[in-house]
Amino acid sequence: VHRRGAGSRLMARTRAMEGVVRCMSANLRTKPLTLKMRTADHEDKKYPEFAGRYAHKLVPQLEEWGVSAITLHGRTARQRYTKLADWDYMHECSQRRAKRTPFIGCGDVLSFEEAEEHCRSHGVDSVMIGRGALMKPWLFTELAERRHWDISASERFDLTRDFVNFGLDHWGADARGVETTRRFLLEWLS
Repeated sequence: VHRRGAGSRLMARTRAMEGVVRCMSANLRTKPLTLKMRTADHEDKKYPEFAGRYAHKLVPQLEEWGVSAITLHGRTARQRYTKLADWDYMHECSQRRAKRTPFIGCGDVLSFEEAEEHCRSHGVDSVMIGRGALMKPWLFTELAERRHWDISASERFDLTRDFVNFGLDHWGADARGVETTRRFLLEWLS
């Protein structure tokens, strides 16, 4: 995807991105168009004031093009998980909104306190959970109930068993399905 100029690479191709967003927005008509992006596809030397990131330049444009909500993942595509999500930069981007388009932050949210702190201090309206759900599948319960859920060993085992069964049902019990289930299980258990 990235090598073909799509995904996060589209961020550097503003006119192409505008065309895609405007076309999608026009075709959806009554349905909201949401967009998730990273801080940049790579660190661009043209924007040294923000360590080469340029999502802040796109935020006001996305609103003009018809986006109903913006989600920002606080890392570049090349950083992957080698660095923590930059919530200060997400705050800067959220301040660039000309309208009050909902702004959702994403990256390294592992507890309900972190989610609430980001909403309170970093200018985001909400958070998106990603890898945290793999590491802590009960995170959504913690968020909904606004508390830590210290699950017992037997509860963890039950969750693991259910996950494996759901994975095999979804991806299949053949070699590929087992490998996919195993990969996600190992991510969760790591």
